Amino acid sequence: MNTVSTLPIWKKDAPAHERLYELAELAREKPEFFQKWVIVYCEDNDKRFKVRTMEGTGTRTSDALAVLTAGIQNLWEETRR
Repeated sequence: MNTVSTLPIWKKDAPAHERLYELAELAREKPEFFQKWVIVYCEDNDKRFKVRTMEGTGTRTSDALAVLTAGIQNLWEETRR
């Protein structure tokens, strides 16, 4: 097989725009991995702390909460290792 596929490099200490670009490239090549997705980020500076979210088209609130809960559980398990 002569198939080339993109996988995120996840360079250590990469800036946010590089990590998000890698994720966007993965979503472009493997859209089936992104049937339900949620991104959460925080504006955190001296003037404000604001949580912002973005979810995929067709991702219902219950799906978004399920994805976030699964992410929390996965992160917790990863930190226990």
